[in-house]
Amino acid sequence: MSSRMPETVEEVQAHFPQGFDEEVVARIREIMPHHLWVCSTEDRHHAWCDFCGNFVRIDRSRHRRKALCPACLHEAEVIHTWRGCKTLRDRMLLYIYGNSAIDTEILTAQAVYVEMDWGMAYGDGVMPWQVEPDVCVDSRSVFVYGKGAATIRPAGGCRVYNAATPIQYEICKPAGPRWYVYMNMGYAGLPFYVDTDSLDEAVAKTPFRYIWEAVGDDFLHWGMRGAYLRFFTMVARYPFATECLAKLGQLTREYLFEYSERNNRCGHTSINWRGKTVAKVLRGPLTKAEKKWMRETSYRNTLFLEAWQYLRRGGCQSISMMDMVRYGMVSVNLLEKLSAVIKLPRLLRYLKRQQERNGGREITVDVYRDYIWDCRRLGIDLAEKSNLMPRNLLEMHRMYHEQVAEMLRLEEERHRIEQGVLKLRQDRDKEKAWQKRRKAIVRKYSFEAGGMTIYVPQHLKELITEGAAMHSCVGGYVDRVASGGTIVVFIRKADDLKERVGTMEIAADGSHIVQARAKFNRDLPPEAQAFVDRFNAVKIERRERESA
Repeated sequence: MSSRMPETVEEVQAHFPQGFDEEVVARIREIMPHHLWVCSTEDRHHAWCDFCGNFVRIDRSRHRRKALCPACLHEAEVIHTWRGCKTLRDRMLLYIYGNSAIDTEILTAQAVYVEMDWGMAYGDGVMPWQVEPDVCVDSRSVFVYGKGAATIRPAGGCRVYNAATPIQYEICKPAGPRWYVYMNMGYAGLPFYVDTDSLDEAVAKTPFRYIWEAVGDDFLHWGMRGAYLRFFTMVARYPFATECLAKLGQLTREYLFEYSERNNRCGHTSINWRGKTVAKVLRGPLTKAEKKWMRETSYRNTLFLEAWQYLRRGGCQSISMMDMVRYGMVSVNLLEKLSAVIKLPRLLRYLKRQQERNGGREITVDVYRDYIWDCRRLGIDLAEKSNLMPRNLLEMHRMYHEQVAEMLRLEEERHRIEQGVLKLRQDRDKEKAWQKRRKAIVRKYSFEAGGMTIYVPQHLKELITEGAAMHSCVGGYVDRVASGGTIVVFIRKADDLKERVGTMEIAADGSHIVQARAKFNRDLPPEAQAFVDRFNAVKIERRERESA
């Protein structure tokens, strides 16, 4: 038996048998997408099922629709061979596990790229039941328990599809899933599978079985996408640490799962992978009660371990894991902020007393944190014990929270008033500027004819009212009118100034009429347009001629 770590491509290849046996090909065929092939345009309900290999009669025969094979009761896609069959290809990446050909206690895994090219084969006169899958080895991994893992893959990180020349492999130490290579090269929908039957069978013959028995059900249930390669790499490199995490309970199994799934990029540094005792692995000693709790709990917050280690590093041994979960002490960031205010063991004793005083009502550190925040907003001196640890936390928290809410409301009201005063001040300045200009505009553009008259707004707010009533955008012209950037006047009935007819904009230099519109920005009625034309001839064009 040899358990030496392979260091070259040839040494990795030596752990695998040559070619694929019939069992592997059968597994590939079982996992591949399946079809019901209709080959005759005259009898479209006569099909061949590529799952069970039988000719059957089907009820539904629409191309690319699902139908049930009456022989095997397997749902498959109906394919009319004369419709789009030439471009039909089924692809997938399949991970198959096994045992080394050199040492059966060494675990192996290989990723195979499988393609069924139905169209080209059918074009050559080969019928669907004669098509064989095209299988290429994409990568191979070897896991030596206690030593590590080695992987070979196509040189340059390329894929194996349509390799015109023999594939050149290179060795790489980290074993990671390969489907992302195909996704990055235009195969975003490439199906990815793990042959779990071969995995269970292969692991059962290796030292990996003790750890896999503890985590296998959880990992399969959680749906790990990493093909389990990173997990077995961790087991191979750090068997003691991974076995501790696998057998301590669901909390640490969740940590192990997340660490493997995210390829050591989950932001956790809680585990000493080279530790040789449980205390070394977890970076802190566990009591018997804590070990029992970890085996029985369903709590799965992986950040919890960091908070527990923070307490142990600070010499706080009196706060157990159970108390941490019960009172919400599960965040390092929260504990750091609270420890700057009060010693954490003292805080825990205080919370327990408050819980008893309030009839067993749940009181967590979040309540105390909010209370401290309210105290600081109100400027309350926390150096006094009566403020730091009030006799009734819930009552004081409620009272201070109401005071803070009222204070925030008053601040918001004050801010609103300040903004209103500022706006009023700005509006007054605009109004003063408009009143100075308005007199000149009245003298220059006063005009009446045909029962209509020009009305110059007395105040800027009338522009907003006019815009709302006429359903136009003139209400947004306030700043431009106040600053002299344009002139806006209203067309009204001469005998009733409240009756709106239209709105007219004149260029700031009085050289022309920019626009004149009726309600909803429509054209003026004929009598109003005649009034505007007369106004233009008398007030605009005549002045232009006189000035010329």
